[in-house]
Amino acid sequence: MAKIKRASRGSAVSVFEDPRPSKNTIYLDHQTHDKTTLATKFGGTLRLKPSSESDDFSAYTSGNWIELTVTDAHSLRAGNPTTMALTKETAYCWHYEGANGANQLNNVDYWNFFSIDPTIQSSPLRRIVDSNTNDELLLYNNRPSHYNWYYQHSWFNPSSDRELDDTNPTSVYGYVGSTNTTDHQEPCFWTVKDPNSDRVSGISGYFRYGYSFRPWMSIARNSFSSFNSSNDKYDISASNPYWYMYIGQSTQDGQPLYLATHHDTDYTHYIRRHNISTDNTTDMFSNTAAPGASGTSYGGARTMNATMGQMQKISSKHFDDPGANDKCWYVPYFDTSYNYHPFVFRWDQSTDTFTRDQATNITGDLSSTHMLNLPGTNSDTYGFLGVVWNETFVNGGNRYLTVMYLCGEHRRVDSDALARTFVTYSVDAADPTALTHHSTVTIPETAKQSVFLNDAKTLLGVFGVDAFYIYNWDNVNGWTLTTTIAEKAFAVGRDSTDRIWMVAGGRDSGYADIHVITPTIPVRITITPAQASYNHTGSDINSTVDVSAYNIAGERIATDVELSIDGSTMTFSGGATTTTVTTSTSAETSVNIIITGAGLSDIVANVSI
Repeated sequence: MAKIKRASRGSAVSVFEDPRPSKNTIYLDHQTHDKTTLATKFGGTLRLKPSSESDDFSAYTSGNWIELTVTDAHSLRAGNPTTMALTKETAYCWHYEGANGANQLNNVDYWNFFSIDPTIQSSPLRRIVDSNTNDELLLYNNRPSHYNWYYQHSWFNPSSDRELDDTNPTSVYGYVGSTNTTDHQEPCFWTVKDPNSDRVSGISGYFRYGYSFRPWMSIARNSFSSFNSSNDKYDISASNPYWYMYIGQSTQDGQPLYLATHHDTDYTHYIRRHNISTDNTTDMFSNTAAPGASGTSYGGARTMNATMGQMQKISSKHFDDPGANDKCWYVPYFDTSYNYHPFVFRWDQSTDTFTRDQATNITGDLSSTHMLNLPGTNSDTYGFLGVVWNETFVNGGNRYLTVMYLCGEHRRVDSDALARTFVTYSVDAADPTALTHHSTVTIPETAKQSVFLNDAKTLLGVFGVDAFYIYNWDNVNGWTLTTTIAEKAFAVGRDSTDRIWMVAGGRDSGYADIHVITPTIPVRITITPAQASYNHTGSDINSTVDVSAYNIAGERIATDVELSIDGSTMTFSGGATTTTVTTSTSAETSVNIIITGAGLSDIVANVSI
């Protein structure tokens, strides 16, 4: 990992990617850079305010100011969409280290949990295109704190020959008023355009005392070509306490479909079609009954207690149902014995009908052997204290399903390994309800958030308090810790080139810095001498050191490493004190050294990015 920019200003988005495929621009603290080379484009500054405002080069709020102990949820701090806005998966963590309990800051952030559709990234930064006219709408939802403040930016048809440093938003609106107890409905995540009208659909929420964390969510709509505050509507099918996730567009009429998952039970679900032009919804599926006992599942409605509280359940992405024309996906469910037996939703796209099946026969260890004592609550203020997220992926032709528990409170489950263990299952190739226990991995500390770091979902990042842990998947061992980055990460995500960005820092009441990670940049370099020590008796000693470079997946990579000797008792061949070596992807690279005297000398490694 390389720190490429030290933060120097507060009123800026630390990392902002232009979402247009035709553009190769990324903004670091609002300064324009070439996305491929990261070279500065002089004179360019991102504009996030209307042209009528004199300081349109500044953001409305700060996204890199570190507030670890300030209790006010409306205090601006790092760890939100003002920190980072990228086109691929991004996750946020604001690292509140104050008292545990009823505070919005003790929630797991929700921005990467809005989409079941694998083609639409859950993100505050969206690009929506009219498939008929190719008109485009860029949207950036900047919620700078975890109260009822927000800014909604939009650019309609920005000129293709102009950058966003030369284009003001078409509209910016929001709410930044008093921190009172009034209900404020806010846009959250925008999904798709209605093929039959000039409207877009999305997910919104009620925000009062942090009601979004209750959660209390609804469907939203606005105008596509005239996106602004006067055309918004945020109260369609408002549901308390339900979390909405976008499934996809109907294959029959193009209308968006949403899954509503009940927070306080594990088994109540609705699937709703948003009839955009008429501002209402149609229930396509509902099930409010707890499942019965079957197979290895005891079924029923589990007791909400210290063993397992009320947790937010986050669905996997959907995938092709083997042997059928359906799409299917997993939704977490725990039976009365606190064992994970997920629901398997099936979507018959030929008729837009939905069914809910269940993985009731699990082979091998049940989840409670490894995963238990998961805090949760139905508090209006911090319903996202505990989040259970299951996600599925394919590697080497085999499908797997990992279930993760995330906790928003500072070090809440550090001392309980059962609450820090992720469990993975193998999925039968012909039947997605047939699961076999595969492996487990225990996170070193409370897992506060997680994010996948590649499209294949075989590289997983987990936010701890003072470290960011990177795990690589292999089909034999499961998730293996390959890299520990000793940084307090507030946001981690990927741009369209798959470069990994991190905004991180450790000092309270200071700015967080911008770091970059790519598969070709080593996060670890090893230099191993042929001997642990040398006994110099007056004559030069010829020896070697082995050099290797490893990426975030723990794989050897080939890269140029500059070695320099700090000290007067050792040289490289020919008496040089610096040399450059190219590491290998398959073995150690040997470098000749000469011990010229007694005493200590160090070899320092540097890599150019």
